[in-house]
Amino acid sequence: MKKITLSKKNIQFFSLLILSSLFLPSHAEHLHPTDEEHATFKKKQEEEKADNDISARRKDALLHSLARRHCRGLDDSEMMRVASMASGREKQACTSDMIDEDEMPDTTNPKGLVGDLPERYHTLVRKIRGEVDLTDTQKRFIAYGPTKVGKTASIRAIEKEDPDNTVLLEYEASRLLGDNDAQTFRNIDKAFATARKARGRGKKVILLMTNLHHLTSVAHRDEVRKVPLEHLETCLTEMERQKDMFFVGEVRDLNQLPANFLHQFDASGITRYSSPDAQSRCEMLAYQFLKHNFGGEYISRSNLRQYVSGSRGMSYGDLESVRRDTVLQAKEYNNGDISPQIIRQVIRLTREKNRDREDELKPKEPSALKELIAQVIVPNLNISNIAMAAWYIMSIRNDMRSASQSLESPVIGVSQPPISQVRRRSQ
Repeated sequence: MKKITLSKKNIQFFSLLILSSLFLPSHAEHLHPTDEEHATFKKKQEEEKADNDISARRKDALLHSLARRHCRGLDDSEMMRVASMASGREKQACTSDMIDEDEMPDTTNPKGLVGDLPERYHTLVRKIRGEVDLTDTQKRFIAYGPTKVGKTASIRAIEKEDPDNTVLLEYEASRLLGDNDAQTFRNIDKAFATARKARGRGKKVILLMTNLHHLTSVAHRDEVRKVPLEHLETCLTEMERQKDMFFVGEVRDLNQLPANFLHQFDASGITRYSSPDAQSRCEMLAYQFLKHNFGGEYISRSNLRQYVSGSRGMSYGDLESVRRDTVLQAKEYNNGDISPQIIRQVIRLTREKNRDREDELKPKEPSALKELIAQVIVPNLNISNIAMAAWYIMSIRNDMRSASQSLESPVIGVSQPPISQVRRRSQ
């Protein structure tokens, strides 16, 4: 019988073999997606397939047309609401069965976007599609306006409408900031290099930078401050010499960008996205409920008037959250049945939540003590005043100490009783 000798290397090999047999099964189980992850991935695939499906695109456009037709002529004023209460059409339930299949739907807006989009946005889409002749200064676009009014969603929709010929590269401006300005410049260069690489595959490239006003210098006090927007302007000038590349910047207010940077943009490439008016809010609410097969009496014209009146100042994102929260509230408290009361309550809660968020963002007024410090103490803060204040505090402290000592010491000329007598009296 041959004798088996185990060396140090053999022991290490067998130890690794045993350990791998213990840990590999658990690791393999971790690699397998759970049922929830598989369902989420499958739903995402179905949504992407539906976005490119012609029939689904037509159905979505028909829902747009139905919502627009149902809300046509609707006024959120109290006088028009009272005047139309007697009309039978005002209380008619609206469902997706009312779609007219023979109707030619309006496909002006991308899929999923409701309301009036700026005309300059549609001009940008035609430029990207190659339907309009371009000049060097017309490959830039600035979208500004309040939050959640469709600025970023409309740009993303350009790629979704034609994914075979369009690529969208999206960057948040603050994420391009580096540890110093030189690193920020390199990050901007990398973004444009990625766009040029994507253009090499024969596609139109859209470079989207959101919150463009965050692209500022990060230099410290002892460093030379550089302007990242100036470097961005240099990159844009080089980009315009190339074909099939477009730049879109998103910002809330134009005043957040320097004037010399805005002067490099053509006037037709700067557009404002406004908050939805009464007609757009009505269409958005009707479309959202019809899209998810929740049509019914609660989206009749008479009820829509109340919703539109209560949703003044809301954005498209707020109205979408109203539909989502309404469905959740109905499932939890009303056995899944949506009612006008639930919708009105959700609208009221959404407005209160927005008001609280605005109050948190508002700068707080300084207190009286802070104003005194800022207006009186700090301007007069010098060495002589500090020395005078210290002398004044020390003098008060010495007076208080001497007064306490005089109270504790015996008074001259007054005989003090012996301690034994004091104890006897106390007993």
